Amino acid sequence: MQASSVPTSFPAVFANGAGTGYIRSVPTASQIGITNGAASLTDGFPPLCFLATSAGGVPPFGQDMNGILNQITAGVQWSQVGGEPIYNAAYAATIGGYPNGAVLQSADGAGFWRSTVDNNSTGPEATAASFTGSIAGTTLTVTAVASGTVMVGQTLSGTGITAGTLITALGTGSGSTGTYTVQTSQTVSSTTITAAGASNWVPGKFYGTTAVTATGSAITLTAAQAARDIIVISGTLTANVQITFPALTKNWYIVNQATLGSFTLSVVVSGGTAVSLAAGGSILRGNGTNVLIDALQVAPATASQHAVQFGQVNTGRLINVQTFTASGTYTPTTGTNSIIVEVCGAGGAGGGASSANASPGGGGGGGSAARVRITTMPTTVTVTVGGAGSGVSAASGGAGGSSSFGSYVIAGGGAGGSFNSGSSFPVASSGGAGSTSLTISGASTMSASYGGQGGVGVVYTSGGVGLSGAGGNSLIGQGANQVGTGTAGIAPFVNCGAGGSGACNNTSGGSNFSGGGGSAGRIVVYEYA
Repeated sequence: MQASSVPTSFPAVFANGAGTGYIRSVPTASQIGITNGAASLTDGFPPLCFLATSAGGVPPFGQDMNGILNQITAGVQWSQVGGEPIYNAAYAATIGGYPNGAVLQSADGAGFWRSTVDNNSTGPEATAASFTGSIAGTTLTVTAVASGTVMVGQTLSGTGITAGTLITALGTGSGSTGTYTVQTSQTVSSTTITAAGASNWVPGKFYGTTAVTATGSAITLTAAQAARDIIVISGTLTANVQITFPALTKNWYIVNQATLGSFTLSVVVSGGTAVSLAAGGSILRGNGTNVLIDALQVAPATASQHAVQFGQVNTGRLINVQTFTASGTYTPTTGTNSIIVEVCGAGGAGGGASSANASPGGGGGGGSAARVRITTMPTTVTVTVGGAGSGVSAASGGAGGSSSFGSYVIAGGGAGGSFNSGSSFPVASSGGAGSTSLTISGASTMSASYGGQGGVGVVYTSGGVGLSGAGGNSLIGQGANQVGTGTAGIAPFVNCGAGGSGACNNTSGGSNFSGGGGSAGRIVVYEYA
């Protein structure tokens, strides 16, 4: 058959204009013995219609012909215009239920339900209820509702109730107290009745969004709520809230717009494992037993607007920083693929001052330093941190020690500031030399610097103005400031490799002073994935 072989659609239902007396509905039950010659869905046209009138036969009724063709073409036209069947409890009871695979349109026209078993009479959108009622014949009378809503399509159970009893129509009741029609005639005195909700129906494609408001109580989604693919949750939580989903094999897109505060919002299938929902959007997968949030795989990003793989953003990411202010051993953090290492030698101490004569101490020299990158990762590296040069009273300052990161970087320490004492003015003391000892091997140099020269200390006249030498700078720190007369030297910031300043006296008869100690070395390792 070809797509072009579309049959002509009925523009009108057959005999839709037939007047009274020219058309009648064809009943299901046989009309034999009731109305001679009348058609029924059971017999069609009865045997009398096939006998000659001379032999006692009865001609077919034209009303029956109009009636059956009207009924047939109405169904055909509904299908031709794209209409789908809708759940009908009375019809389901008559035919013994819908078959496995039957597809019905939802009550609101927004989607479809599919039966998963044969002989399925329950309503796909029915919800559970509990109430007090009695049955006389096919009339159910509800006198009190404990929970839920009474509706068409519910299957009833309780003391004395026939198994499989189905509510097929509303009477005076419309969800609460009142009368309803059931398909099985019976007599049941007033009792507690349980109405089962939908079973053996699964949602097909549904249009639209389900809105759920979460506050402080647990929520159980109805079949109709869970049928939609997008569920938007709002509200302000006043307690932990759990939302129970039906046990379906289905995906949902959850938009969590609720204000969580200190509480949690989770989703679960009854009897399954709960999953916490973070704020924002989540793809939730039901497997018939649990609901899960799976990790999603995306292609490698090639443009700025693309989603990226974790490996793309993870490569080169700073994962840890290890700082050494004392000698030891470096061991890479798990996941480290490259490192940037900052190594600085120690600073020298400033020169001291004597009480015997004018004596301006020179500033200590700064340690050399380098910042390098290593991409071939070692298993471990021996780390040596240079010790600070020590200040000495009335003597030259001590030199700073060398710092090293294995053989990758060796950075020398600065020299101590000199000490000079005298009465022939001006009196001066030279600053300690900044380290020019710097070795780099097996690493890429990012920056490197020799240590800064310590400043000169000078006293110009006896009892006059005098200043010690300032400490020399390093790549990562500033040397200590110079001091005036009658003052000990000062040390720079710790572990920056800079030099200490000298002490200063401008005449005899004062006190001995020590130069400021240098700053110890430091090694910092930045670890990248």
